[in-house]
Amino acid sequence: TASGGIKIIGELKDFNGRQRWVYKDFEVDKICLSGISFPGVDDLSGCINFFKDNSTYGSGFRGQVHVKFENFNADLTAVAQFGRVGGSKYFFVDALVCGLSLQMGPITVKGLGGGVYHRMTRDSIGAGLPVCTGGAIPDSIGTSISGIHYTPDANKGLGLKLTIAMALPNEKAFNGNVTFEMLFNSSSEGGGISDAWIYGNARFMDAMNIHAPCGVGSPGQKPNGSAMSANVDLHMDFNKKHFHGQLEVYLDAGFLKGSGPGNQLGFAEVSIKPGDWYIKIGKPFYGFGEDNRVGMDINVPVIGNIAGFRAYLQIGKNLDPMPPLPAHILQLTGATDVSSLNQRSDLTGTGDGFIFGSEINLGSKDYTFAIFKASLAAELGFDISVLDYGSGATCTNLGGQQLGINGWYAQGQVWAGLDVALGIRVKVFGGTKEFTILDMAAAMALQAKLPNPFWAQGAVGADYNLLGGLVKGHCDFQFTIGEICEIANAGNPYENVGIIQLTNPTENQEVGTGKKPKINFNFPIGEP
Repeated sequence: TASGGIKIIGELKDFNGRQRWVYKDFEVDKICLSGISFPGVDDLSGCINFFKDNSTYGSGFRGQVHVKFENFNADLTAVAQFGRVGGSKYFFVDALVCGLSLQMGPITVKGLGGGVYHRMTRDSIGAGLPVCTGGAIPDSIGTSISGIHYTPDANKGLGLKLTIAMALPNEKAFNGNVTFEMLFNSSSEGGGISDAWIYGNARFMDAMNIHAPCGVGSPGQKPNGSAMSANVDLHMDFNKKHFHGQLEVYLDAGFLKGSGPGNQLGFAEVSIKPGDWYIKIGKPFYGFGEDNRVGMDINVPVIGNIAGFRAYLQIGKNLDPMPPLPAHILQLTGATDVSSLNQRSDLTGTGDGFIFGSEINLGSKDYTFAIFKASLAAELGFDISVLDYGSGATCTNLGGQQLGINGWYAQGQVWAGLDVALGIRVKVFGGTKEFTILDMAAAMALQAKLPNPFWAQGAVGADYNLLGGLVKGHCDFQFTIGEICEIANAGNPYENVGIIQLTNPTENQEVGTGKKPKINFNFPIGEP
């Protein structure tokens, strides 16, 4: 079958005081074919779309085709786009063959793809392969087979990429895909490599699905559908000398589930550029929003969530601030003095060093046996931060004493909580009544800064209820040891951080008049 779309363009003209429509132009919007077969080909489907005076892409055409070969268990999917904008020609071609079975040692190659583009650049989000059979090919202007969006850029030269879909002999053990991509500068920009990428996804303990999406770092990203999966995106910007990598791991294996958004088991990020670097495996949790720590929950059928683990580790510059103590721990420990332990000076909000934290939770559900009803929940956690304030950092309130060990100073906190309850359920006058025998919640918190000077402060508190309220109450106490250093002459942790992180479009980039500029800042705007 064939289909398409055309435009017959007219204009309104005046003839001796009378207005008439007259022919002006004829344009073809789209030409499509589907279900075409001939010797050697079982099915051929495709479309050509034409565009004109687009604010970003100018004028040109885009084509996409899907071919299923006869007597050959393989499909070909291809996309191509050619255009001109601002006097500069550009193009990209992207193709993928699926259904192969090429043995390379222990790995079986299931699909091969490749692409070439010229005077175009791409967005920063990696992506996975598309559907090879029976799926829709992305049809928006500038979008490749993998879903990556390309836009014209006269400062870029040739771009190349190679995609491999692979699996172990037992596909359910491991299968996935990886793409290698390289982009060169234009000759007017001095040539040489502009960018290089490695991105893809992997599936474990599940069937082959080489079109599973990746999209590392994209908002609301979900796992790619298997019991355990991973997405990776590595990018080297040679012009800015900036390496950036991201890794996501998801787990949804029955009673074992990742604790993050979409059952995310963990997220890692690395960034290395002149004057700045960091490695972040998870992020601290501040008591609100998404919990992006590395974590896992254990859910037993009928019983429910019996245990959970959370952790994070960051090394380098410009680290996230150490989180506060959990709100329920502060509430149980009593006085507001404990909340002041969470306050950190501006100098320690970010710095050069490392920060590490972990939390374990056990139990969280009521248990019943005969007439007895009980619950037990326990937790233990800690955070440690070690930062470099510079060898010249001193304590003004302690006679100019040097801070820490050559400016390296540590602070940390540890907390624990226990919630236990025991009661009975009995029938009284035809109805069921619950009576509390014991209901107690206790917590402790300790925070310290060391060495030179040493300072520590903590609190212990508990709520108790015995025999249905016959005996109940609250107790707590706090203590403080040492003095807090009022830091002077500390190195500025922001000295290598620019106000503006990224601009789009970039400097000297040719863009259409409809392009909306964007600026990313390293610091909050409009806030003190």
